[in-house]
Amino acid sequence: MGSPALLVGAWLVTAVMTIIGALSYGELAAMMPGAGGQYIYLREALGRIWGFLFGWTLFLVIQTGTIAAVAGGLREIPGRLLPFGLDDELGLAHRARPRVEIGPHGAGQHGYRHQHREPGPAL
Repeated sequence: MGSPALLVGAWLVTAVMTIIGALSYGELAAMMPGAGGQYIYLREALGRIWGFLFGWTLFLVIQTGTIAAVAGGLREIPGRLLPFGLDDELGLAHRARPRVEIGPHGAGQHGYRHQHREPGPAL
């Protein structure tokens, strides 16, 4: 940003925009109390096709990162809860991961090494 004052200024502008957006959604929710959130607002304002397209765009484009993060987190749960975990059962516990070493000339990948993950605690 160039200076701390510009950084704080940008933060304040986005904070005001966020508050305005939250108040707008609060007003819309009071006017249209049906379940569905943004889908309902777009459907009522622009028509059914735009609500439908928003719903599918949200699922396929907008929240794919969130969906992937939740799936990755859910993948870890059995290893924490079950004594054997799914990693050992699927043969994923000993997969090769890149080894990164930091030396005098910066960081670089120097081949692969096997990392062993200990199974979760036994219940």
